[in-house]
Amino acid sequence: MGKRGVKPASPEELVVRFWSKVIKTDGCWLWTGSKNPHGYGGFRYCGRLIMAHRFAYEITYRALLPGEKACHRCDNPSCVRPDHLFAGTQADNLADCRRKGRNLTKVSDEDVVQIRKLYRPKIVPLSKLATTFGITREQVWHIVTGKQRREANVRAQ
Repeated sequence: MGKRGVKPASPEELVVRFWSKVIKTDGCWLWTGSKNPHGYGGFRYCGRLIMAHRFAYEITYRALLPGEKACHRCDNPSCVRPDHLFAGTQADNLADCRRKGRNLTKVSDEDVVQIRKLYRPKIVPLSKLATTFGITREQVWHIVTGKQRREANVRAQ
């Protein structure tokens, strides 16, 4: 029995239920179920969150290896069309982004210093800094936690 005493669906039932939440167009196949704030689809199964595009890739091709992601050729986060997906690492995904000319937001070293100086939880939130500097909330988080711009060795004083 799964959560709340409900018997989990069989793998076959899960696949049928999954595809019932997809609208197939001539281009992308769109996930109509639950989506995160970035537009990526997902669903819960046996208490685990499963990303819709990853599930579509795995039921069509193969299980992803540790460190692999299901990346979008179409750049549409809600797309689950298997031939729009490819297996790759985060580095592969970023290289694909650069090849397509996406995600080229440049943040200067001076901006990094300012972001780190200004960030104060519950006073100047990530979302405010993201809007101010024209980047995503996630990018601001990477800057303030030191996961981005390590190579610049920039520290707020």
